[in-house]
Amino acid sequence: MESASSKYSFRLFIITHRAIVKEYYNEEILPFITFVNVNPELDFPAEKEYAVMNLWELPVFVPIGKFYTESEVIYNVYKNKQLYAGLDAVGFAHYDMDLSTLTAESFQNYLKTNDVLYFQPYSFREDYDQKILMDPARPDTLRGKGRNCYETILADYNGSYGTSFRPKELAGKTIGLCSCFMAKVDLFSSLMTDFIAPVIESKKLDSYDSQRIHRIQGGLMERYIGVWFMLQTANAAPVKVPHFFEQTRHNRRLINRIKNYFLKS
Repeated sequence: MESASSKYSFRLFIITHRAIVKEYYNEEILPFITFVNVNPELDFPAEKEYAVMNLWELPVFVPIGKFYTESEVIYNVYKNKQLYAGLDAVGFAHYDMDLSTLTAESFQNYLKTNDVLYFQPYSFREDYDQKILMDPARPDTLRGKGRNCYETILADYNGSYGTSFRPKELAGKTIGLCSCFMAKVDLFSSLMTDFIAPVIESKKLDSYDSQRIHRIQGGLMERYIGVWFMLQTANAAPVKVPHFFEQTRHNRRLINRIKNYFLKS
């Protein structure tokens, strides 16, 4: 058991294709942050206060496609184990999330009693009810009537672990979405090695977005990640931070849900 004075080492990778918004970060956590640029046309400022790396310049870079969104970064960080070797925890967040309320001390306090932090926690029931599809009979379709993505994701999870989870029994649980989390390194390694990497490397998600225009792969991967943490970890903390999504017609509904979520909290 760790002593009260134990300090956890961690690194938070901020995934971005736009300029850094300084107001989103407390200065004292900048030494623990690496900004991951996924946009070759973006020139980052040269200020020494920022640690920046270009995703495509990693020693091991597997270009699975931008339609995998944040999962491409998470997968490639996993492949480059030197990026988190010796750390206690590793995390990922978006460039348009306001983390300014989080301090080094708050991360220490969360990590003392939790194995994973959800930066975008949601009700599993609410997300299930969005009717996001993973239906072989309806490829290139985001949501509607058909096989709910969670039916397929849970079937994959059950097949991997010999369990029999069904959506109905998980209705009261909290799931972390948007591929935004911080996890103890051993847990992150298990997530990627045992569950996420095999799904990505099978390329089976590509059939649901045959034209590569909907970024369905990224949306499904965030739910694969969320389901694994939800079922594998008893000690998870919701760490709600504002997420200022870009305004597009595809995510306007989700933006309204997030606003309502914060208003009810």
